[in-house]
Amino acid sequence: MDSWIVVNYLEDESVEAVPNFWYHQNKCIWPNKKNILKHCIVKRIPITEFDHTYLKDRILCLDVSYEEARKKASKAQYDSELSGIEEMKSSRKAREKKTEVTVLLHHL
Repeated sequence: MDSWIVVNYLEDESVEAVPNFWYHQNKCIWPNKKNILKHCIVKRIPITEFDHTYLKDRILCLDVSYEEARKKASKAQYDSELSGIEEMKSSRKAREKKTEVTVLLHHL
């Protein structure tokens, strides 16, 4: 079975499923031409066959099938956006509670 990884590219916060051999020394390659991106990923094109850049990333998942990697990448992109919204809601609620407590203490 071919192995895939799911990475979060830190530079632009994108998440992608890529062939495991694209990852090297804490960096993952990214094709310089976006029009070949999907082709290079799906066909597992060796990095020697296209111009690329090494980008800092964070590995989210290792050694999975292509189908599973795509599902996890999609979910990670969605969860990442969702968690940011939830954090904003939580911090807003915390500020509101702090304000309520402060107001109540002033009335004592």
